[in-house]
Amino acid sequence: LLSGFKFDLRLYVFVVGSDSTSPPEVFVCREGLARFCTEQYAEPSHDNLHKCMTHLTNYSLNKRSKDFVHGGERIDDVMDQNSTASKRPLSAVLRQIEAEHAEFVTQAFFDSIVEMAQNTVAAMAPVLSAAHKACQIRDEVRCCQILGFDVMLDSKFFPYLLEVNNSPSLCIDEIFALAPGEVTGTVAHGRRSDRDKPCLCMEMSGPHRHQTS
Repeated sequence: LLSGFKFDLRLYVFVVGSDSTSPPEVFVCREGLARFCTEQYAEPSHDNLHKCMTHLTNYSLNKRSKDFVHGGERIDDVMDQNSTASKRPLSAVLRQIEAEHAEFVTQAFFDSIVEMAQNTVAAMAPVLSAAHKACQIRDEVRCCQILGFDVMLDSKFFPYLLEVNNSPSLCIDEIFALAPGEVTGTVAHGRRSDRDKPCLCMEMSGPHRHQTS
């Protein structure tokens, strides 16, 4: 927990192709995202299991909450160590964890993430190699892929892999409720409005607009 809120981390792993004599190369980006619940954490019980914004860190859920805190518009605000945004840069959150938990060491965290990435890609390597050989082309694998690793820390800061995303979104899409008096636009069924255009899609219960950066 950080300031009483549950969160998970999205890290990006770059995998570069191999050949029959060498495994894929793996590179871990030192920047990523932290996604927070919008309600303070409470130990799971029969009475609170229905409170998904207390227990589930999914951005797709929490961005609909009235308590969702949007990041700043300036880069200094986004990277601010005192930010309480519901989605924050990984580097800012690691500094916050260090400030709140003296026993947390950022380099040890990255060392464990690198080991996790190596072990995960090693498990994938035989399947990737077999798929490449089935194509009956040159021995060298001339391709690469960005993977999204979703990770959660336990109380001792040990990272657990939740899932690996094959095609992680690199788009930052935020939803803002309309200001009082703002005119609502019409949106075709199943289609999202253009940038900053008022919208009535299911991403939020009331009229809103999307902002992509």
